[in-house]
Amino acid sequence: MWGGFKMEDLTVMVVDGGENILVAKRLAYAAMGHVFIDGNNLRYRTDIGSRDVGRALRGK
Repeated sequence: MWGGFKMEDLTVMVVDGGENILVAKRLAYAAMGHVFIDGNNLRYRTDIGSRDVGRALRGK
C-alpha cells in the first residue's frame, strides 16, 4: 500500500514540452527512465502521441 492505494492501482503521468511534438515525446519518455517504484514492475505505453507524431512527420 502507498498512500492508501495498492501499487497496481497507481497511475503516474509524465509530461514534457518541446519545440514540437517529436521533441516533447522524446523528452517525456526520457523522463520515464527516472521513475522508479518498489519492485521495479513499472509498465507504460509507448504509443501515446503516435497519431500526432505521424501528422507532424507528414507536415499536417
